[in-house]
Amino acid sequence: MTPRVWNRLFLRVLCFISVLVSPVCFAFSQTVLDQILEQSPDTMKIGLMALVAVLVFLLLLVIFTKIQLGSARKEQKESYNTSADKQSLLNDFKVGMLHINQAGEIIFANRVAAFFLGSKEEKLMNRPLIEVFDNALQGTISAALTSNQYVAMQTYVAASKRHLHLGFTQQSDIHHGIASVISLADVSNYQHQIDQQSSHLNSLNQGLQQSGLAKLTINFDDNTFTSDQLFADFLLATAPLSGDLNQLKKMLNNHSVYEWEQALEASKKQHQMDICCEFLQLDENHTESLGSEPKEKQVWNTIPLRLIGLSRNKNDEGKTTCLDFIVQNLSELEQQKSLLLISQQKVKTLLATSPNPVYLLDEQGKFVDCNSAFEMMFKLHMSKIEYKSIQELNLLPAEISRLHIDNHSNFSAVNSGHNKEFELQLADEVNHTLNLKLKFFSDKNNKRAGVVGVIQDVTELKQTKDKLEQERKHFITILDLAPLAVAIIDAEDRIIRANISMTDRLDLSEKELKKHTFYQLFNDANNAAKAAKQVHQTGRLRGFSAHLTGKNDKLHPSELHVDLLSKEKKEYLCWISDSTKEQFHQDKFDGLLQHSSMPMAVLGETGFSKLNPAACAFFNIENEHQLLGSTPFAGELNLDQQASEELERHITKVKLDGKAKSLQWEHEVGQVLLPCQATYVPMYKGQDFDSILCIWTDFRDLKLADEARLEAMNLHHAAEKEVAQKQQL
Repeated sequence: MTPRVWNRLFLRVLCFISVLVSPVCFAFSQTVLDQILEQSPDTMKIGLMALVAVLVFLLLLVIFTKIQLGSARKEQKESYNTSADKQSLLNDFKVGMLHINQAGEIIFANRVAAFFLGSKEEKLMNRPLIEVFDNALQGTISAALTSNQYVAMQTYVAASKRHLHLGFTQQSDIHHGIASVISLADVSNYQHQIDQQSSHLNSLNQGLQQSGLAKLTINFDDNTFTSDQLFADFLLATAPLSGDLNQLKKMLNNHSVYEWEQALEASKKQHQMDICCEFLQLDENHTESLGSEPKEKQVWNTIPLRLIGLSRNKNDEGKTTCLDFIVQNLSELEQQKSLLLISQQKVKTLLATSPNPVYLLDEQGKFVDCNSAFEMMFKLHMSKIEYKSIQELNLLPAEISRLHIDNHSNFSAVNSGHNKEFELQLADEVNHTLNLKLKFFSDKNNKRAGVVGVIQDVTELKQTKDKLEQERKHFITILDLAPLAVAIIDAEDRIIRANISMTDRLDLSEKELKKHTFYQLFNDANNAAKAAKQVHQTGRLRGFSAHLTGKNDKLHPSELHVDLLSKEKKEYLCWISDSTKEQFHQDKFDGLLQHSSMPMAVLGETGFSKLNPAACAFFNIENEHQLLGSTPFAGELNLDQQASEELERHITKVKLDGKAKSLQWEHEVGQVLLPCQATYVPMYKGQDFDSILCIWTDFRDLKLADEARLEAMNLHHAAEKEVAQKQQL
C-alpha cells in the first residue's frame, strides 16, 4: 500500500472513534444502557459480554491499525531514503543526467544538469528537451532520441555560457517511464584550450606567412609532396604545388639534385633535414617537350631556398614517413651577402689606396686587416699579426693601446672615437710624432663591433707648425717694434691685432680696439665707407688720408696703406703713418688757397677737387660745388671743341713732364670771354704725382686799362696835332 492509502485509513479510524465519544453517541448509549438495565440479568450478562467483545474488537482493531501504520511509515521512510540516496547520488555526479520519457520530455534532471543548462531542476521537469537547446539543434536532438545507438554531440548553451558534450542512450526496457538517458559533460575548459591552441596555430601560420616562411610536406609512403601558396609564389606558380616527388626534383637546379637526394634519404633515419638549394622559377616562356633543348642549356631564373624539415610520422621500423618543412627564401640573404662582399672589397680598396697607415680591429681588439702603409711603418706583415691583440703586439704605448678596448657602458658616448697625438720611436730608431684617429663602429644592436685606426706621421707637420709659430711670434715682434702704427683686420673689418705704436698713438688698449671695427675709428663716415669699398674691391689702399679717433675723441691725422695679408682668411695688413706735419702744411696750403685774391683751384685725377672764392668769382659761379669734378678743358669753360682739346694737351704735358707751365688763355663762360694768364703747377706726395695747382690771372682789368691808355694816347696825339696846326696858322 502506498503512504496515501494508509493515511486515508488512519483518518477513517479517527473519525469512527470521534463519533463514539461524541455527545450524541453518549446520549444514545445512555438510552441503550437504561434499556439494558431494564432487562433480565441473563440478558444483561449477554449484553455485557457482547459489549466486552465489541470493546476487545475495537482494541484489536486499533492495535492492528497502529501496527499497519507503523509498517507503512517504515516502508515509506525506506522508500524515501532510497529515493533520496538515488537523488543524492545523481546530484553528486560531476556529469549532468537527464531522464527523458517517450514524449521527449524531461522527467528527471540532477542538479549538475540543471546547472549546466543554466536553469533549476523544477523548471526543467516535464519540459520538452528540444526547447532547452538552440533551435538549430532540434533535428539533431530528435534524431539522437530515436537512435538505437549511442549518439554523442557537442553544443554551446548560451544560458550557462558553457560548451557541453551530450551522450544519448536509448533504454531497451522502459522503467518508470524513462525512454532515454542523456549525460551532459562540461567541456568548456577543453574547448577553451582547443580554441586557444587553434588561435596560436593560426597566429603561427600567419606569422610564418608574414615572415615569408612557406610550408612544404613530403610523404615517403606514396612519394608525394604538397605545398602552400607561398611556396608556389616563390616559384612563380599560380596555385599551391603538389604531386610526385620526381616533379619536385625537376624543379631543382641541376647542381642541387644530388645533394637533395642524399639529404632526403638521410632524413628517413635522422628524422630531420636542413638543406639550402636552388629551385627553378616557372616561366611561361619555357615549356618542356620531347624535342626541346636540354634544361641545363636553357636560361632559367633560380631562387635560393632553405628547407628545414622535421619528422611527423614514423613507421614500425622507426623510419620517417612524413616530413614537414619550413621554407625560407634566401634571396635577400644572398643579396646581403653580395652587398657585404662589395663592402669588404670597398674596405680593402680604401685600405690599399690610403697613403696613411690604416688598420681594423674586432670588438676584442684583435687585428682583422691593415694596409701596406701600416706594414711598412712597423715592419710587419698582416699574416703575422692577424687575430692578435694590439696589446699583445706592443706596437703602441700602453695608454694608447687601452683606447682600443676601453669598455664603456654607453657605446654612443665613444661613438665619435678618439684623436690622440703621441711620440713613438719606429723601426728607423727615430722619434716620430704620430696622430692616431680611432673610429668605433657598431652592429645592428648598437654594440661595439670593432674599431678603425688611422695613423698619420705628423713629424714634419709639427716641425713646420713650430717653425710657423716662431715666425708668427717673430712677425708680431717686428710689428711691435715698428715705428708706424700697424693693425691686422679680418674679413668683417674687425681689428684682430694692433701693435704697440698704434695703441700708444691712439691711447687705446688692444682689447678696446678689438671691440669695434677698424672703420669705426674714422671720424668721417663717408670717408670710412670709401676706404672700406676700395679695400674690399681691390684688396689694397694707398696713401688714403683719414682722421682716426683716439681716446677722449682726439683726432689723429693719418695716412693709410692697406694690403691683403691672407687670401684664405681674408685678413688685411694696415700701415698707419702719422700725417700731422703733412696735415699742418696741408692746412696752411688750404688757408692760403682759400684767402688768396687770385683765382686758384686744385685739379685731381677726377677733376677739380677744390676752388677758392676768387676762382668762383672768376668763373661766375655761386660756389665751388658747381665745378667740382670738372676740368679747365671742359666744353662749358672754353670757346669751342678745338680750344678744349688744345688746353687738355697742355695740362697732360704738365702732368707727364712734371714741370709748371704758363700760357695766355681765353675761357668762355656763358658767352662771356675770360682772358687770363693760366699757370699750371704739378704737386707731388713724395715721389708720386698727386694733383695740379691751377692759377689764373684775370686780364679783363688789364685789358680795360690798356684800352684807356690807348684812348689817352690817341687823345694826346690828336691834341698835339691840333696844337701844331694852330701854331702854323
